[in-house]
Amino acid sequence: MAQLGPVRAYRAELHGPSALAAVAVLLGVAFGLSTLITPLYVIYQQTFGFSQITLTLIYAAYAIGNIAALLLFGHVSDYVGRRPAALSAIATLMIAAFVFLFANGVAALYIGRILSGLGIAIASGTGNAWLGARVTATPTS
Repeated sequence: MAQLGPVRAYRAELHGPSALAAVAVLLGVAFGLSTLITPLYVIYQQTFGFSQITLTLIYAAYAIGNIAALLLFGHVSDYVGRRPAALSAIATLMIAAFVFLFANGVAALYIGRILSGLGIAIASGTGNAWLGARVTATPTS
């Protein structure tokens, strides 16, 4: 009976300037999506009637998602790959934007902010790992 070895799928790898451009787009989109909603906080405050302290706590909720992602998902792109991790980060940030868009109370703002922190941490960690892998893989002359 014939034995078959492991089958490996070919994936196009980005190198040099194209890898740098991909990471720049990833981080630009990620940080853009995370700050897209910022001008609406004043409207949310007027609509939902919460205090400045609550607004400050909503801003601080970003750190909860960010720290949780860095601690729990810091190496996720090493296991699942850079592209899937980058796409999941962008998807998380898009979900956060939709949570803000359809927010109906303060709890939704907290959830949106935590998701935003989570997405940014995954995107920046993936971007840094992507660049680090490209720098160390580049031969020196």
